[in-house]
Amino acid sequence: MKIQRKNIRSTLRSLVVAGLMGLSGLTGLVQTADAQTNAQARTEIKTSGNLAYFVAKTSKVNAPTTYAEINHCTTLPYSTKVSGFLDFYRDQNGYFGKTIVEKSLTDNLSLRSHVMHLNEPLSQIGIGASYVVPTPKSTFAKVNYLPLFVDSKGNQVDNKSIVGYFVSADLPWNMSAFSCGEINVDSKGGPAWSYGETELVKKFGRISVGVNLQLNGKGAKEIVPEFVPRAVIRGSF
Repeated sequence: MKIQRKNIRSTLRSLVVAGLMGLSGLTGLVQTADAQTNAQARTEIKTSGNLAYFVAKTSKVNAPTTYAEINHCTTLPYSTKVSGFLDFYRDQNGYFGKTIVEKSLTDNLSLRSHVMHLNEPLSQIGIGASYVVPTPKSTFAKVNYLPLFVDSKGNQVDNKSIVGYFVSADLPWNMSAFSCGEINVDSKGGPAWSYGETELVKKFGRISVGVNLQLNGKGAKEIVPEFVPRAVIRGSF
């Protein structure tokens, strides 16, 4: 019975990935037809980002809490965006990062890929899609689903399918807030929280200062995260 369930999950993942690839190809044909009228918009490249430093007490689940981080976001031609982060841990404990590549299919729907960097340039790659949820002015919301992950050798990673979210808002008095998180819906024993953050900062020009609530996963079957309050300072570029 377990084997049958695993086969069903694998089949569903394959269908999702195949459907996304087919939709990408169809969208590519439409974009090719509109290439001349959209050429100028598609060649515009913009880059932004920030450097951050988090400070907190230790985590009960031994997650890194105090470290430096660099965030980046670059828009590229053909409705493509590359964003991500890289965390540099203290005491020679290595680094962890994620590069997110998105290719727009419609105004709201995009193909999405996660390239994971756990103490090496490539440790895992996830494939799926994201959707921008319509929200009021000065707010933003996006959900994503990645049903397939492979390791650096091209082997499928078992028991891993990620559902994630990101929401943000520009607030009065030059403040802003965001929250993000991921749940592994294919974890052994049932869905389990993976990681997330909720942050509120006050902007002073290119510098932002505030609080960041780290939401750490506690292992299999644990849907409620560990909450670790942290101080954060960011400098944008």
